[in-house]
Amino acid sequence: VLPIGLEAGAGARVSATQRIFSLGAMNQTANPLDMAITGEGFFAVQNPVTKEVFYTRSGNFTLSPDPYGSGNSNITTGTGFLVMGQNDTPIQIPHGASTIMVGSDGTVSVYEEGKTSEAKKQGQIAVYTFSNPAGLGGASDGQYTISPASGERLGGLPQAGGSGSILQSYVEQSNVN
Repeated sequence: VLPIGLEAGAGARVSATQRIFSLGAMNQTANPLDMAITGEGFFAVQNPVTKEVFYTRSGNFTLSPDPYGSGNSNITTGTGFLVMGQNDTPIQIPHGASTIMVGSDGTVSVYEEGKTSEAKKQGQIAVYTFSNPAGLGGASDGQYTISPASGERLGGLPQAGGSGSILQSYVEQSNVN
């Protein structure tokens, strides 16, 4: 029995969710491998075991030994996924690199201790856009997969074709409300 004026309902439920990839706040860090994308786009990262490529805006990167035994290190995610550069190649950092620099266009350069007085280019971080980023398939750890709803990846160069720039030593904070 309900008091007068109250009705029994069926409760509440989520009817739909939507991914929103609007830019979050930028926080500066002391890590030269942290990167944030200012504007549109996603970093491409590859599982070194399965070779599957995922897309993420999370730029908390580190160095890990090259899984293919080159003696160099690769820029990776915290879970060991390889950060991909142009032409779907991982960005390698030579053993003995003393300084790592990342330009706003994604160019990664290093100074090698005792080898040269000029920075040596190691590659260029890829940044991809999608015609419908909300259609990307969810994976895990802030990573996404291409789906029919997202469309194919576009571009690949930061600051070109609608892609944002890269900020070195910054991470983008969550934009979840």
